[in-house]
Amino acid sequence: MKHTFLLALITGILGISCSSTEVSDVDVKKSELENARAQMDELRVTISTLEKEIKALDPTFMVNNNAILVSVLNLNKKEFEHKVEVRGSVESRKNILISAQIGGKIVEVHVREGDKVKSGDLLVSLDADIILNSIAELRTALELATSVYNKQAKLWKDNIGTEIQYLQAKNNKESLERKLATAHSQLDQAIIKAPFNGAVDLVQAREGELATPGLPLVRIVNQDDMYIKADVSEKFIGKFSVGDKLEVFFPAQDKRILSSIASVSQVINAENRTFVVEASLSNQNFIIKPNQVVVLNMRDYYSKMRLWFLHD
Repeated sequence: MKHTFLLALITGILGISCSSTEVSDVDVKKSELENARAQMDELRVTISTLEKEIKALDPTFMVNNNAILVSVLNLNKKEFEHKVEVRGSVESRKNILISAQIGGKIVEVHVREGDKVKSGDLLVSLDADIILNSIAELRTALELATSVYNKQAKLWKDNIGTEIQYLQAKNNKESLERKLATAHSQLDQAIIKAPFNGAVDLVQAREGELATPGLPLVRIVNQDDMYIKADVSEKFIGKFSVGDKLEVFFPAQDKRILSSIASVSQVINAENRTFVVEASLSNQNFIIKPNQVVVLNMRDYYSKMRLWFLHD
């Protein structure tokens, strides 16, 4: 019982001591706050007094402290345009791969890469012996058929013989004439010629090989009829028209020229959602080549008069 009383007494003393310490700390903080406020009031009074004294000596002091900052911009009317860059390439309307129209053995290649050719110049010759023999046979048969027809026609005119004999002779003659014309056409196809003036860019034909219809033998290029072709995103539909001016940049030569739109496609490519824009190409004074990459600087928006904010 005695020990219990002592334990309670000690606990009470410790509690009173802790409470007294907390109260003492709060009082200290409050005292410090009051001192700080008093110092602040004194500083405000000092600042106010100094400001008044300075204003008395300098009337311009603190005049702009409460002013609202405003910038003045000059308005000016001028044309406005917005341009976009579109990648394209140089194309040639006379850049073709020439192939044989009929099959046959290649007996001679008449050109080499780099040669200049004119329209009608011989490029490749195919073996035409079979065709020549056929032509000779047809000529002989046609001579006989013509002689028979002439005699039958004379007899028919004199009312000698039957009409069927005359018609058979006429039909045989005309049939041989058509066959001979076909043979001559085949002979022409055995001789491959240049379709226009240009330069031989590629020769794939080799003597002794078999030419197959549709497989390319020679490439001919004419650089006098080139143009610019670009695939433009469908989001620019209606932004470009034939005759619009544009700038063409050639990265390889670091050159720029002015041109204009020659045509605008009316169809969207379903694969890449673009339409084709072509630009003329005729005033360059440097060498360009088909399939060369170019960049078109094209105007997609224009306004004749717009307000501009001009500032330094």
